[in-house]
Amino acid sequence: MPAWLPPARRRTPGGGGMKHSENESFEDDSQRMELSLDDHDPFYSSNLLDWVPICGEVSDGAVRFYWIMRALVIEKHGPVRKLTMRELCYLLPRKPVGPGETPEPSSVGRVRALLRELSKVRLISTPEGGPVTTSSRAKASARPLRIRIHDRPRPGYTGPPNAFELLDRVRPAAAQAAAEAVAKEEREKAEKRAAKQHTEAGQISDPQGAGQISDPLGQISNPSGQKSDPLSGADLQRRAFPLSPPAQSSRSDKDDVVNAVGQSAGGFASAGASAGAAEQSDAAASGCAASSKIPTQSKPKTKPTTIRTRERQMPAGGAEVLAAIPPEVCRPGTTPWVGLRRAVADLLTGGPGIAPRSPAQVIARMNRVWYGGRGPERSAPGYQPATTDEGDAPIRNRSSWLAAAILHQECPDPHCEDGAVLTTGETCRVCADRRAQAAVTAAATQPLLDAWREVEELTAAADARAYREMLEEAYAEHARREREDQEAAERRAAERAEDEQLHAQLAAEHPELAAYAGGREQ
Repeated sequence: MPAWLPPARRRTPGGGGMKHSENESFEDDSQRMELSLDDHDPFYSSNLLDWVPICGEVSDGAVRFYWIMRALVIEKHGPVRKLTMRELCYLLPRKPVGPGETPEPSSVGRVRALLRELSKVRLISTPEGGPVTTSSRAKASARPLRIRIHDRPRPGYTGPPNAFELLDRVRPAAAQAAAEAVAKEEREKAEKRAAKQHTEAGQISDPQGAGQISDPLGQISNPSGQKSDPLSGADLQRRAFPLSPPAQSSRSDKDDVVNAVGQSAGGFASAGASAGAAEQSDAAASGCAASSKIPTQSKPKTKPTTIRTRERQMPAGGAEVLAAIPPEVCRPGTTPWVGLRRAVADLLTGGPGIAPRSPAQVIARMNRVWYGGRGPERSAPGYQPATTDEGDAPIRNRSSWLAAAILHQECPDPHCEDGAVLTTGETCRVCADRRAQAAVTAAATQPLLDAWREVEELTAAADARAYREMLEEAYAEHARREREDQEAAERRAAERAEDEQLHAQLAAEHPELAAYAGGREQ
């Protein structure tokens, strides 16, 4: 034992604390203490595996609902909890509320939808392992609903098992999104700079005044027509502002802002202006070149190009093939999906990697891939795959799935159809080699598969047996508690009856005591 550890202690039978042995000594003479946990803390905790809140198949409301149900079993008061559908509604608030406010319960329809969502990902199931189904009918409400809560995902779950693996998965996508955002921002800045340069280059006038509409040489009157001496200064009088401002460039300097009649921005005529210019102030305000309206540059409007197309013509025999589409995909008398019609036309005319087929061959191929691939079963509502194999996955869209399936050519020979060459009728050698190799592989792996199935069956049987034992113990514990509660209630009732009988007997034997007791009560 390390030197820093205190000497060993032993618990004496029947004692409430730790006792020291006779020969043990302590080097630490400080105050001793005991630590204990508050057993009456009403704030409990429940274990929730990381994969549940980060699973992309479960909504936020379903995660909260699952956590509430999970907290009601196993840890606190036994593995079985009995409650009603309405109590589940009150356990899950409909929306957040403020401090001190009473939350409103969720609707029964929302609770049923969340139960179906949790059952779909196998977070809950029936005790037999089946999906949990609910109904709004009155007869169904009288039937008890038994729900088994799971901690682990369903077999074949490919989502992240913990938050660290999820972070590793999303880091490349997040980095790419960040790079794309930076590139988009730089591209928008470059477009704004280019647009700004284009606008500045297209202005009517420039800072030097070379593009001005009028200049001092374009005045209505010139110095040669003056009535007074331009050097006498007699015409330097206070002038009124013109009714319309002079035409000027937005980039002109202060010294360049001169109107057509020779006035500066301050309202005084310049020394070099003529008296005739002053006489023509009204004309300058209404009809001079500087006050005329400047035409703006118009940008050519480009109309979007509209390309008119017409529907692809169906080849010969196409109507026969469309009429033979399985009824689960397209009801008789209705028009098939446009993508499925294109796939049929491609099969009839041929395309890259596939030779043209006759209508009978297309119909045979369509029936083979649809019924051979268990299309009616896999596309039925409520279908649950038994394995994670791609050939066992549910079919969400029948038309698009069938269109892709009939165009899929597994053999590299475009003339091969289900292991036979269409042009010669002989067996395809590539497909024969594939089947032989698959048979050898299956024969080699069959013992391993059998052993794995046996292990799975034994594991499932052990899990079922353990679950049955747990249920039996839970029900036995529940029955014991109900029995104890019943016995306690009967005992209290007997004690009350005995007390009442004793009081009646005392009142009969000693009426003065009864009168005294009644007076005190009053």
